[in-house]
Amino acid sequence: QIQRDTGFSCVVVVDNLPQVGMEKYEKLSKVLRKIFSQIGDVHDDGFYMPVDEASKKTKGFAFIEFATPDQAKIARQQADGYKLDKNHTFKCNLLKEVEDLSATPDQYKDPEVKDFVRKDNLYS
Repeated sequence: QIQRDTGFSCVVVVDNLPQVGMEKYEKLSKVLRKIFSQIGDVHDDGFYMPVDEASKKTKGFAFIEFATPDQAKIARQQADGYKLDKNHTFKCNLLKEVEDLSATPDQYKDPEVKDFVRKDNLYS
C-alpha cells in the first residue's frame, strides 16, 4: 500500500478563478482538473472549490492536492500566471506558504541592532 503524503506542501491554492453559479460549477471543475492533471497527479478527492452559501457562487479560488510536494511545486510554477480567459489569470501558491504568511505577527518588531565590530582581516 502506497502511503499518501497529506501535508500542506502537496496542496496548491489557485486564486483569481471565475465566480460561477452552480450550473457552471461542474464545467469549471472539469476544466481545472484537465489543466492541472497535465502537470501532475491530482488525487481523485484532491480538488475543492468553495461555494458561498448566500450567493450560491464559487468564491474564486480552489485547493488542488497533488501526489507529492515536488509535483505541487511544479504545478505552482507552471500554472502561476496562466490565462484562463481575458479576465482571469491564475495566481498560485502552495498552501504551506499561505499558512506561513498567516502566522506572520500583526505588529512590526524592530530588529535588534548589534554594535559594529571592526575586523582587520575579513578572512580571519
